[in-house]
Amino acid sequence: MENRKEGLSFVFGLMVGALVGASVAIILAPQSGERTREVLRDRALEYKERAADFATELREDAHELLEKSRNYYKQRVSPPVPTPEPPPTTEA
Repeated sequence: MENRKEGLSFVFGLMVGALVGASVAIILAPQSGERTREVLRDRALEYKERAADFATELREDAHELLEKSRNYYKQRVSPPVPTPEPPPTTEA
């Protein structure tokens, strides 16, 4: 579980680093302002789609983990046993 968190942190950091690097490269590139804005807009849409895909994948993984946890719990924990009712008292 800890390795998975580290892996997700690494992937997230990699995506952020790529976005920052690409943005800096585009801004410093010798081209017109209109072209730069167009490229930035295209890249922003691309990264938005990637982030949505990543979120979907993460959601699916979380759902799968939840189902595995539920199954594990059902196998390991026995259902509660109802307590018997006390016999009725007779008053004489």
